[in-house]
Amino acid sequence: MISVDEVLKTGIWWSDPWWEDPMYLEDIMLSLDGVLARINVLKRYFNAEWLQRAHTAGPPNSVIPILIGGKGIWPFQNLMWLGSILHSLVDVSTVNRPLENLIGTRTRSSLFELEAASWFANSGWTVEFPKTRNDKKTPDIIIQRSGIESAIECKKIEPEQWEEWVERLHFAVLRRLDDPAVPQDVSFDVILQPRLSDVNPKDTSFQSAIIEEISDDIARALVAARPTKEPRGNKLIIFSCVLEELRSSIRHGIDLA
Repeated sequence: MISVDEVLKTGIWWSDPWWEDPMYLEDIMLSLDGVLARINVLKRYFNAEWLQRAHTAGPPNSVIPILIGGKGIWPFQNLMWLGSILHSLVDVSTVNRPLENLIGTRTRSSLFELEAASWFANSGWTVEFPKTRNDKKTPDIIIQRSGIESAIECKKIEPEQWEEWVERLHFAVLRRLDDPAVPQDVSFDVILQPRLSDVNPKDTSFQSAIIEEISDDIARALVAARPTKEPRGNKLIIFSCVLEELRSSIRHGIDLA
């Protein structure tokens, strides 16, 4: 098994083509050719050099956790979601404008622009990402169809103070999952409770302590689950243990704040 740090060093996130496993095709409306088409689009835009550059730039980054988010149904769905967005925009000549901003502080808003543009592209609209100008305000997207032209401004309202922390937690958990004692093919996501999202800890030591607490709890819960040979039973046991550990850690984090 290739570790997270090795992938980040080489930038080759596709070295283990785990998404070709037929089990992932059971719950989606895609053939294996459709899956590979989306993976190839991702490899085209997010090659090894891009991943190395994005990792060096540091968090936040909305794409890295999707590309190396582990194995399982959830990571597979995330990969296909991102691949489907870019697959819809391969013929858009100006797509590099938001793609360039996926590294840096505009990473989340740029990904949202790409997602919004894919909705219109899939509905038959011609999509353009106009070049930003200093002398006047430019829209995020321009769409055209049947003589109609509209300007789109994309806004996503959500708390930003935890974005970098969530990404750090993501990698901390992935590194713990590299432990041979932890069951393989475990997937996860980070979803903040509203109460936790409202907390804005400026003390970096507090943020680091919560990351260590949660990632350690998850690793301990997975090892203690002692999965059976039955895949479905295994997933249910692990999910139950991790959920309880996360609830405990999140409550602990709120109390400390």
